[in-house]
Amino acid sequence: MGQSWVALGDGVDGPVYCLAVYKNQLYAGGKFATADGTPASNIARWDGEAWFPLGSGTNGAVRALFVHDGQLYVGGDFTSCDGLTCSFVARWDGIGWSAFGSGLNGPVFSMTEYQRALYIGGDFTRVGSTAVNRIAVWDGQAWRPVSGGVNGTVYALEVTDASELYADLYVGGAFVQQDLARIAWYHPAYQTLLATVWGGFNAPVFAFANYDGGLVAGGSFTSTAAGSAASHVAQRGHDFNGGTDGDVYALRSEGRDLYAAGTFGRVGPGSGLEAANAAKWNGDSWETLGTGTNDTVRTLVVFQGLLYAGGEFDSAGGRPANHVARWGAATGVESVHGELPLNIRLLQNYPNPFNPRTTIGYALPRASDVRVQIFSTLGLLAATLVEGVQEAGSYEVQFDASGLASGVYLCQLRVRPLDLPLLDSASGRDSGSGTGPGRYSRSGAGEVVQTKRLLLLK
Repeated sequence: MGQSWVALGDGVDGPVYCLAVYKNQLYAGGKFATADGTPASNIARWDGEAWFPLGSGTNGAVRALFVHDGQLYVGGDFTSCDGLTCSFVARWDGIGWSAFGSGLNGPVFSMTEYQRALYIGGDFTRVGSTAVNRIAVWDGQAWRPVSGGVNGTVYALEVTDASELYADLYVGGAFVQQDLARIAWYHPAYQTLLATVWGGFNAPVFAFANYDGGLVAGGSFTSTAAGSAASHVAQRGHDFNGGTDGDVYALRSEGRDLYAAGTFGRVGPGSGLEAANAAKWNGDSWETLGTGTNDTVRTLVVFQGLLYAGGEFDSAGGRPANHVARWGAATGVESVHGELPLNIRLLQNYPNPFNPRTTIGYALPRASDVRVQIFSTLGLLAATLVEGVQEAGSYEVQFDASGLASGVYLCQLRVRPLDLPLLDSASGRDSGSGTGPGRYSRSGAGEVVQTKRLLLLK
């Protein structure tokens, strides 16, 4: 099927530095004042249809988001959140803001969970009266230092893909001290930050991802500290398949795929492959993501099978996309061979009832923008299965409802042939939809909406 970049409404009016999924919605943090034209100070949430603010937001940039212990933790350059004193770090529970601990004395750039505690990294040196030196751990009751910390900014934290007992915490950034050169690892059994066997890198590390049994690092480096080539992307201290020709700020692993994003124009060895600020390693070779973006990509997250990107760009795939966009269609979509269908049609899923997986089929008589989504009977979005451009044909997509409760759900197919504009394209909103079993309606000139009922029995 075809893949393309899709804007999220009118986006936001400034850079997006971080993305996270919390309570089945996408959260974006950065340095912006509005989302969808509505005031949203540096942080906003996307519910699948529109952007919403989080109270009055923060008074400075948001640079890190992480879900821990049922809450969304927010870090950045701010000192207040929704009018509360929140020194560079805060919490959002889906309803309101809260501060925790005594806060920090400098910005936060990264967060992760390690051995059931929250670790944060940034450019701070104290928490309350305690020296922490750019890395600290919140144990649920208080902040603690981590082995004396490091002497330079921490930009990335990642836990290795292993059992909880044997997993290690990796720290990346701009620090250089003793034998630690921009990367270090930590395990409580050793009570100290340790150097990697390849000795680090010659420039800062900005991102990590677990991929194919080993940690991948991305950054502005071009070699290891030992002098081996490492073109902005490296695994186990070795150049990762030619790397990129510019800085890498984000890495995201999804099965056999590794996504890399930043400020670059080419990927791969030699002259490489043209790839504007984002690319994918598919396990065998590099691939482009359409025509990429027109400026830096700072963050990546995979949500409901789709890749979301945020950054400083205002165009993705040659289309307007204000600082946040979505790439491609969900994984698991298959084209069913046969004659071209005569009409747009959403088929009843099979099996139905189902537990917990079912197959949804649909037909397109011509190339179209397509969206397949699952809603509760209350109209709440449960999953986006497909979103993007598809050629004419018949398709099937798998729906896995493992995380949902038993009950009736609505599968909605929305189709707009590429040569027919929406009636209300100025607002970007649809004027109607079908909601009953097998319902059929047009919500704009040329747009078709069809809905089927699905019964999940567990």
